[in-house]
Amino acid sequence: MGNKVLLEARGLAFAYPTGTENIFSGASFRLYRGDKCALLGDNGSGKTTLLRMLAGELEPSAGDLALRGAGVFLLRQEDSAAGGGSALDWLREGLLESGDWDLAAELYAGAARLGFAAADLERPVETFSGGERKMLALMAGFLRRPDLYMLDEPTNYLDSAAMARLSGELKRFKGAFVVVSHDRAFLDDCVEKVLELKRSEFAVYEGNYSAYAAQKRAEFELAVKKKEKIEGQIVHLRVMERNYRDWGAAKEKEKIGAADKGFIGARAARLQKKSARAARRAREKIEELEREKPFVEKVRSVFLPAAAPSWLEVSGLTKRLGARTLFSDLSFNLKSGGRLVLEGDNGAGKSTLMRILAGELAPDAGEARRGGSARVFYLPQFRPPIRPGARGRDYFPGALLERACTMLDHLGADGEYMFRPLAALSEGQRRKVELVRFLVNGADIALLDEPTTHQDIRTVRVLEEALASYAGILVLISHDAAFRSALPGEVLRL
Repeated sequence: MGNKVLLEARGLAFAYPTGTENIFSGASFRLYRGDKCALLGDNGSGKTTLLRMLAGELEPSAGDLALRGAGVFLLRQEDSAAGGGSALDWLREGLLESGDWDLAAELYAGAARLGFAAADLERPVETFSGGERKMLALMAGFLRRPDLYMLDEPTNYLDSAAMARLSGELKRFKGAFVVVSHDRAFLDDCVEKVLELKRSEFAVYEGNYSAYAAQKRAEFELAVKKKEKIEGQIVHLRVMERNYRDWGAAKEKEKIGAADKGFIGARAARLQKKSARAARRAREKIEELEREKPFVEKVRSVFLPAAAPSWLEVSGLTKRLGARTLFSDLSFNLKSGGRLVLEGDNGAGKSTLMRILAGELAPDAGEARRGGSARVFYLPQFRPPIRPGARGRDYFPGALLERACTMLDHLGADGEYMFRPLAALSEGQRRKVELVRFLVNGADIALLDEPTTHQDIRTVRVLEEALASYAGILVLISHDAAFRSALPGEVLRL
């Protein structure tokens, strides 16, 4: 880490003009030249808002932000190359806008490091896959050579090879970067500091994601011990308070019943007051300890509803895209408890195969069959248009709605999402509602296409835990290495 301070934040807070509460507050930190940082927090904690604030797009509601002459570039979640021209033309346009086109040699070298040959840059942007267009946008950011490069969920829709290239480019980047990502293996590989954002807390941890997770576990264990100790003290003090009050009440009766109303009554009055003071001091100490007692979030395990025995059979499956054959004569069988991970580069046909298995797309040859009564849950990588007026609550009749709201809370989201129009929710919030459908209703066959996309690490862990004991058939597409390694199974590479 260099010693030049690029940016200093002191007590940053943000609330929208129409809001009554801060999205976050108390964010204080410094960024130095060469810092390699991850920004972590639950969905809705304000990560994107903070990045936009650092980029100068939003003003803080409170606190101070000092940019020490640093050039800043923000790559948003939705940013990717677009338009009808060539990739080279698109990159040129961006560099001309930044006033820095004197980078021709660096452009081709950077393109090679990110997996593009010189000839690729002559191709129309529209011929690239979604992941490739994202990589072009990432390359445009590197070419601008900002002092601080901020990347909001850059790994969404990237395959494993592309993520490895991006990690390598970030490690060789001479400026500072802040990246938001749910991919733990990616963060382990390329970051050296973690910024953690919560609604009213902000913390900085040295090290990669694994080091951060170890520190969080140690903090949790320490908080549990402190809470248990304080709760034990509170129990003791409550017994003392009750004893003092009982003793004081007895002395009050003794005072009232004193025959001479003299020495005995006066002594009883003094003892009654003494016991009242002691009880009050015990009560004050209890209140003090209650304030000191740390909040420890309950650890709740998630188990999917039981899956009925089923089977999935694929025989001679072939699918073409124009003149290109995505896969041919593909065959496999799965029974309950079986897991199949689909692997392959972007554009290899993984999502196409998943759509065929879900019954949304017909193959050119062969067939996919499953148990006739099998309940199937399909989570596509890209959600089709939403029915006007649809809400999450529509999927949960009767008592299931309460369970769904509780599950959303377990995922770190507001149960109110269930009552809002799905069209008004962010992509991450909509996918959370979809995941809750699976976690609450269950399925005999689960077809999950990049289920961790747009999700925070808390949600990824909950899904990981639920799937670990899932007894149904699982077909999975995921470029999240840590998520995949937690769910071992057969691998089919396309």
